[in-house]
Amino acid sequence: MKRNAQEIFISVDVEASGPIPGEYSLLSVGACFVENPSMQFYVELQPISDKIVPEALAVSKLSLADLKFRGKAPRLAFQEFDGWIQQNTRWFFGD
Repeated sequence: MKRNAQEIFISVDVEASGPIPGEYSLLSVGACFVENPSMQFYVELQPISDKIVPEALAVSKLSLADLKFRGKAPRLAFQEFDGWIQQNTRWFFGD
């Protein structure tokens, strides 16, 4: 079904090891389409530094040591996020 909408809303949630991008690590990215929340994306990233705010890790329950081995490289993670957006916006516009 083709729509006449000009906008798509995506809700994004992130977990980080602290409050300052570049100084602390982005640890996970989750997203879903507001109009269709069952269309979801989630990825965990390899940390870019060992710097942490303990309270931030307590909230996320993520481990830097664990993410160093099983997390995705940030560039790859965001390439996958971009691919998910590109692939799944087709449903919205009827392509």
